[in-house]
Amino acid sequence: MVVPHYSTARLGREGDALRFVDDADAMVPMLPTGYAHPWTLFGRPNTDLTGVSVAVDLHKGGTALDKAGAVDPDSIPSRDRQAWLWLETARAYAQRKDHTSALHTLQRATSVSVESMRCHPLSRGLAAELVTAGSRLIERDARGLAKQLGVLT
Repeated sequence: MVVPHYSTARLGREGDALRFVDDADAMVPMLPTGYAHPWTLFGRPNTDLTGVSVAVDLHKGGTALDKAGAVDPDSIPSRDRQAWLWLETARAYAQRKDHTSALHTLQRATSVSVESMRCHPLSRGLAAELVTAGSRLIERDARGLAKQLGVLT
């Protein structure tokens, strides 16, 4: 049975997850510049986003932030995937206990696609976490975001 790269990362199978990312990276140069598959969006920007996600799922927040910093959000041909990049970056900040940056970045994800963030369990979970784990400095803004995402009423 083949297990996708996200699942292998979440299961802690680092070698398998990184091999899947490396395989995708090796395929991208064979594609025309700027190519994005019409259904899967496979291409350079989505492959780079996948690298960020895998690093976050492997609990390597610093690596994820480095990878995210190399991605141009405007190159991603989907608002949902652009928001996902910001969400994954927020998750990486949260792993490093940088709640202020996590909040700011999750707010950015929400501004890119509020619909995606309202429906995404990871964004909703992070918003709830920031309400309780963040400092008093961000509590009001974290509550506002949690309400916007439908986590709090």
